[in-house]
Amino acid sequence: MAFFSAILTVEVASSQADSGINTFIKGVFGGEKPTVKNYDDFKPVLSSGTVNVNEGVITISGKNSIYAPCDGTVAAISKDENGTYTVEVKHSDNFKTLLTGLDMIYVEDGQTVFGNIPLGYVNGGNAKLCFFDGDGKMLNDFSVDGNAVIWAV
Repeated sequence: MAFFSAILTVEVASSQADSGINTFIKGVFGGEKPTVKNYDDFKPVLSSGTVNVNEGVITISGKNSIYAPCDGTVAAISKDENGTYTVEVKHSDNFKTLLTGLDMIYVEDGQTVFGNIPLGYVNGGNAKLCFFDGDGKMLNDFSVDGNAVIWAV
């Protein structure tokens, strides 16, 4: 009976090809490799407010909630001598965002963030946002249409 149960378990697991455990096992023992996401695979959306772009630096002015432009993980947080915060969000191994000038933050290091939930607030100043590739090179090959970032690639 135990033999029959083991066969049944294997058949049920193989019918769930996209389950979390099968994805993990494929990653450990070979099989399909996970997709590597580059910056141009993301569709960033900016917080509302007055938006200006200058040589790859996006400035968002006014009293605004600030959102991560895409889902990711908080990789670092720092506070400068003026009391404003800088938050680094890692979206993939090949893409991250740096947000500076935040008066308040609602996140902590290592936390998962989403593009539709505020991670901080600017109380009338200027928040600045920059995108970086996996090598740390600032990305400036984009334009902004409304609050959507359009990659030039």
